[in-house]
Amino acid sequence: MATRLWRAVSAVSLRRPDHLKQQLNEVARLSDQPRSQLLREALETLLCQRRQERAQAAP
Repeated sequence: MATRLWRAVSAVSLRRPDHLKQQLNEVARLSDQPRSQLLREALETLLCQRRQERAQAAP
């Protein structure tokens, strides 16, 4: 995924189950990426998928 320049950012507080916290920490460690970057990428991916699903479902 391409690196983007962030002009404006806002903080989000996220409650997650322990198993997701552990998985996120493991992926961050193995990929040498910050957790915040991984979460941004995951959110972007989810939002893109949802947009595509809505577009395919539209008449």
